Amino acid sequence: MTAQDVINVLTILKANDSTSFSKIQRALKMSISQLEGIIDGLTAMGIVYKSSFTSYSLTELTSKPVVSDGVRKAFEDIITNRGTYLSEELLQKVSTPFIPLMTHEYKNAPVKVMIVGQETLGMEDAFSTIVSVDDYINESIESFNKFNFGEDLRNSHFWYAFDEVVKYFNLPSRRHAYWTNLHKFQLIENDGDSVSISKLPSKDIMTMIHMQRELFLAEIKDTKPDIIIYFTGGQTWVLDHYLNNGKKLAVKAIDERSHLGIIQTEFLHCPIAICTDHPGRRGYTQAIVDHRANLLKYSADKFHASESARV
Repeated sequence: MTAQDVINVLTILKANDSTSFSKIQRALKMSISQLEGIIDGLTAMGIVYKSSFTSYSLTELTSKPVVSDGVRKAFEDIITNRGTYLSEELLQKVSTPFIPLMTHEYKNAPVKVMIVGQETLGMEDAFSTIVSVDDYINESIESFNKFNFGEDLRNSHFWYAFDEVVKYFNLPSRRHAYWTNLHKFQLIENDGDSVSISKLPSKDIMTMIHMQRELFLAEIKDTKPDIIIYFTGGQTWVLDHYLNNGKKLAVKAIDERSHLGIIQTEFLHCPIAICTDHPGRRGYTQAIVDHRANLLKYSADKFHASESARV
């Protein structure tokens, strides 16, 4: 048995997420010590990634961002049944959805951090225009491949805050975090100075929220974050409906910004979650910056303490 045999097995097993050591061993009928030596060599050469303590994946099969299975299923439901969820008028008002993707870097990150923004921008076509679910998802993947994670936006408050997250959790790059938004849709036309779906009548807003609930839950289940950072500010109430059946989440304040802070309710096995202002909000002040920094420090300290306790 050779290194090429290991590569062949990972290819046959379509290890785009990861394959356990024992499964590779069973497929090749190879001794543990022999397989360990080969995999260690392939990992050192960058051909194979050690995606967890006992699981491996082929670098070439994991280099592209992917739509996770649960998220794909949720989007397929939303797109296929959009006429059931939304009125014809609303189908023409709201955009095609932003589809969040899991990067190769996130899957191999030392700590899994999910960053949740408020809303989607830049989607210009009406939701009603999607013809093929698979084509739309594939187009979204190709478009995301060209995305540079704000590298050309030097003065953006949002990306400055994103970099703070990267720094606090010692992530190698922005791509090592999972980024999504509360709302995956926007309005096609400006309502005043905004394309936010918060400009819709309250009944339509709740319709949009209910339609996206299972999608948001699928994101958390599939990405399995250690920490969730909600840059959601005044939209944080949406989480009550996504995560707590419409009942208000328990949030522990750390200062006078009493509606934001540490989310006390554990959900979907993610023990650390905080909510703070969106970095791009109007009225950006030092108090907002300090509030975010204090929450990020709390999250990082709690995560590192929990990791130390496991050793």
